Amino acid sequence: MTDRDKKIVFAIGLCPDNVPLFVLGIPRAAWVHMKDGKTHDFDFTKAGHNFRLMLFGGKDHEDCLKTIQAAASATGRLVTDERETDFTIPGAHRDGED
Repeated sequence: MTDRDKKIVFAIGLCPDNVPLFVLGIPRAAWVHMKDGKTHDFDFTKAGHNFRLMLFGGKDHEDCLKTIQAAASATGRLVTDERETDFTIPGAHRDGED
């Protein structure tokens, strides 16, 4: 396995309504890299977009939420609980679910 195999693949495009679409392809080795809280991060400002992204892994949903809450608290920021909000893109799932 090469270092490239551990990297996330991404593409940036525009939806028909001109909203930017960031697509991530996460190889198995990249998932394994993140499993213990390690991160993958992207600075899309280097590609002309006003957006940065960080991904990390955790053992479960609660573990990940606690990590985000702790980081937000340490910087004096609030976390808005949007767990009941559906953020999926209608019609975008390849597995047939929306």
